[in-house]
Amino acid sequence: MGGLTDPLRRAAIRVKDAAKYSPCTAKLLLVGTRARLNFTRDDATRANLLARAYRLAERRPTRDSIRGQTESYLNGAKGTIWRDKRIGWDRYPRAAESARINRTIVLKEPHPNGEKGVLLVMFEYNWLRLLANVKDLRSLGERFNIILSTSWSPTDYALLALALQSLPGTIFVQACNYSEIPWIEQFSPRLKCLPCIACDWINPACYQPKPFQDRRTDILMVANWAPFKRHWQLFDALSRMPRDLKITMIGQEVLALLGERESG
Repeated sequence: MGGLTDPLRRAAIRVKDAAKYSPCTAKLLLVGTRARLNFTRDDATRANLLARAYRLAERRPTRDSIRGQTESYLNGAKGTIWRDKRIGWDRYPRAAESARINRTIVLKEPHPNGEKGVLLVMFEYNWLRLLANVKDLRSLGERFNIILSTSWSPTDYALLALALQSLPGTIFVQACNYSEIPWIEQFSPRLKCLPCIACDWINPACYQPKPFQDRRTDILMVANWAPFKRHWQLFDALSRMPRDLKITMIGQEVLALLGERESG
């Protein structure tokens, strides 16, 4: 935190952060991505750019246009390109090389009478581990209803395309926020979103705040240690808050999450 006490450094971080996450920046990235599509004929590059453009688009007409161009890569003769060319896999370093799937729960086992089980797979990097390493995904999809729970918003549409290529039937998705549900379902009629998001399972009636003097933790932050979690904003806010607040931070290195090395 020492560096953050320097006013110039803090100002530079604010400017950089505002520029990186500004809606204007996203719009410029979308314009640049669509411009590259006009000059790209390589199918793998085009598929990657289309998935990225769909992720960046915010207006329905724009998404419709991008989705129309993506059709041949989802349902046409080029539909195997997501696996053949490993499109988007480089965003998750070495995740595809690891067969160890974590943060995955069998919510219901398959029933002997043929009723499907339910498999919940959390976080996009874990989707890739599953989709890249399970040898018979079609059989898995026939035995389980698979729920892909997102950790990004917008989520990774290249990996959703890989799932559509790899698994049969309907694929269920748990979005990070309600506003993205129409985007996901528009991407393919085989994608069906749950009517809830990840935090909806928490029942606030089960939790009552403790008296201030009895609390062991006043503020809890759960996030990996990557720069995009923007811990500096918490530290900046704390500098203007009472010094006796008890803060707990829970997380792990992002490279461990992405498969660069396993966490302990």
